[in-house]
Amino acid sequence: MPGLIQRLLRPPPCRGITGIVENSRHPRLLAVTADLGFYALVLNAASSVQWRTDWARTLNRAIEICRLKSSPIVIYDSNLPGVEWGWAFDQLSAVPSRPRILLAAPSIDEELWRNVLHRHGYDVVERAASSEHLGRVFRFAWLSLPKLAGN
Repeated sequence: MPGLIQRLLRPPPCRGITGIVENSRHPRLLAVTADLGFYALVLNAASSVQWRTDWARTLNRAIEICRLKSSPIVIYDSNLPGVEWGWAFDQLSAVPSRPRILLAAPSIDEELWRNVLHRHGYDVVERAASSEHLGRVFRFAWLSLPKLAGN
């Protein structure tokens, strides 16, 4: 009977992208969006692989979270009202933790991608991307981070 109880209490197996949780660490992701639907998409992609997700509805709150929790990956919604994404990238890239910043945009072209890289962003994803695609992009951003000593 104890074996049955232990199996029932175990967390469910990861579905989606395997191997995203490196060395039993649960990476942290920050979603900067005022859109509940987009946040739900990001949350689904991150939680399916046991990542911790924070939510900021404003740029000021995002900067505060980055300073307090040192979120290594930030996905910024280009549709955030009242803030031009380029200026927001300048502010987020000035945070001491230097997060990988992704832009979620309605559509992607080469000029937008170049502008994101010029603003020290990591990549651009479509706002309507699948949960699986977002998960892959998050994983690549995570793997591109410098490894800390001892990891």
